[in-house]
Amino acid sequence: MQPITKLLTVTALVCASVTAAAQTVTINFDNQGDENGVTPAGTSEFDFMGSSWAGGVIRTQSIPALYASGAFSYEVPEGPATVVFDRPASGIEFFFVHGGTVGEGTATAFDANGVALASASSSAGTQFGDPDNFVSFDTDEPIMAVEFDGGIIDNFTYTLNDAFAADFRLFDGNWVNADDAFIGSSQGFAFDFLEEFQLLFVAWFTYTTMPEMPADEMPMDVGAPGNRWLTAQLEVAGNTASGDLFATRGGEFEAPRTDFQETVPVGTMTVEFTACNRATVSYSIDEPSLGREFEIMPLVERIGGTEPKCEEENMNAGESGG
Repeated sequence: MQPITKLLTVTALVCASVTAAAQTVTINFDNQGDENGVTPAGTSEFDFMGSSWAGGVIRTQSIPALYASGAFSYEVPEGPATVVFDRPASGIEFFFVHGGTVGEGTATAFDANGVALASASSSAGTQFGDPDNFVSFDTDEPIMAVEFDGGIIDNFTYTLNDAFAADFRLFDGNWVNADDAFIGSSQGFAFDFLEEFQLLFVAWFTYTTMPEMPADEMPMDVGAPGNRWLTAQLEVAGNTASGDLFATRGGEFEAPRTDFQETVPVGTMTVEFTACNRATVSYSIDEPSLGREFEIMPLVERIGGTEPKCEEENMNAGESGG
């Protein structure tokens, strides 16, 4: 079974603003109605209404306490099993028990970056559709996947949202101001997402309108005296990365660190991704007092003149081994 972070990478990662309306779905695993031909007994992997399932199996044990509708459910006898959504999901609720030949399990919800948002444990089966045996995930951040390491699932309800869910792993690279007036301005951002730490490293290449000294007095002749390089390590939460903005001063071209070099906080920065190819940057610099908000786009889009592909192909649809 693929680890959850791998599944989120290769299974229908949607990285675009979704225009479809919010949709609430309930899966009963009984092969009836809209599920006809999708959830017959014995099925392990299937796609239904924006969700992709793998790792468990639909079956019956003829024990009423193990079901909330009909006599079938999605069992996870060994785990892990996963459901991955093709767009952000919320309001997730499902019947979650253990009993018969299936042991207890834990369900964990993940966001688009593979960060665990919430978890719930199965209950021992008591009676058919016992409301006390339902669990729910109502998180502030949108959910892109749920992983189960055991247990029995029935009446799985979720709402697919029309909101964009940012996957920061896809934003690495160079970005520039989206305003046409900034074409050729030789300034922009380099993003590097540090997944292990959930940090977005930012290098901001820009200028100052007040050089510290005339160009002919600069000790090196590489670069304009007004060049500036600001950096930030922004904490990621949902679609937004925010934190302190730093300036590094006193460095010399092609030289080791100098005794007078220093990196100091000069303000704050927030980057909010609104689509896979658009983000809004806002910043506040303390001295001099500066602040603004503007939209940025990938450099590849500026150079190529076409929007980058916003959805990765599902190259391993239904894959559960490996």
